[in-house]
Amino acid sequence: MKNIGQFFLSYGAILVTTFGLIVTIYTFSTELKSRERLQFQSTLWSKQSDIYLKTAQAIGAICAEVNKDNEVDDFSKANYQQAKENFTGLCYGEMQFIEDTAALNKMLDFKVQIDSYNPEIADPSYKLNIIRHGIAIIEVCRKSYFKSSGDHLNDKPLEADTTAKKASFPW
Repeated sequence: MKNIGQFFLSYGAILVTTFGLIVTIYTFSTELKSRERLQFQSTLWSKQSDIYLKTAQAIGAICAEVNKDNEVDDFSKANYQQAKENFTGLCYGEMQFIEDTAALNKMLDFKVQIDSYNPEIADPSYKLNIIRHGIAIIEVCRKSYFKSSGDHLNDKPLEADTTAKKASFPW
């Protein structure tokens, strides 16, 4: 019995120190992995934000040209073509990185519309249909962005600002 007591007195401090060291290393390793994961998610979230912004800008440029009245505003085929190329590049390139199926499907539908767009058709409903589809893509991207921001923050999704929905659009 005395030997067991001496053993614990002799080696107890070493065992306690070793146990504390193991717990500290495990905790540090876990926190490091958690920080690395969060940093990776933050980078992806930031990239998603950039891609959605570029997509919205390309759609905005397309819709601005489509919305022009040929007789008054001088539709620019060069501007339209450039915006369409920007959009197509995003559609087949960077947006594939995001893998948001809802946005990608809407973008592909929109691409069909803008590929067949004829600026000679003066029917306002024809132009407004294209503009509405463009806005629908931006809304899907916006919802996806706010959903992922909630995922990124490990919290409920952030609420999108609804002031744009309250605005009165002519279409």
